[in-house]
Amino acid sequence: HREALLSDLTDEQIRDRIEMAAKLTEHTISDIDLLLGQIEQIRCGEIATETEESTPQMRCFAVPIRQNGRVDAALSISVPIFRYTDEKRVQICQCLREAQQQIEQLVGLYNFELIKP
Repeated sequence: HREALLSDLTDEQIRDRIEMAAKLTEHTISDIDLLLGQIEQIRCGEIATETEESTPQMRCFAVPIRQNGRVDAALSISVPIFRYTDEKRVQICQCLREAQQQIEQLVGLYNFELIKP
């Protein structure tokens, strides 16, 4: 999920990358200030969410996976809109947080390389 991955970049780096990005659907965020506001919330610990920004009729939730203090990957779950409920949102967010913690612990414990230099 792009917001989770972008959360480790500076605002200027994000502006440079987003200006080159194509709009995938009519819901893709093209207002850079709106996107930066969402990324700031993710930097503060919120789960990244999107609704039909990349794929019609899909919602996506994502968390960053950090290694040595930097975001090297993201973990996401997508759900068709017709199956989405507030109850599912709670379950999805709980599962993402648990998986995020477990993956980050394993990466730290075994010193996996999420991204090759």
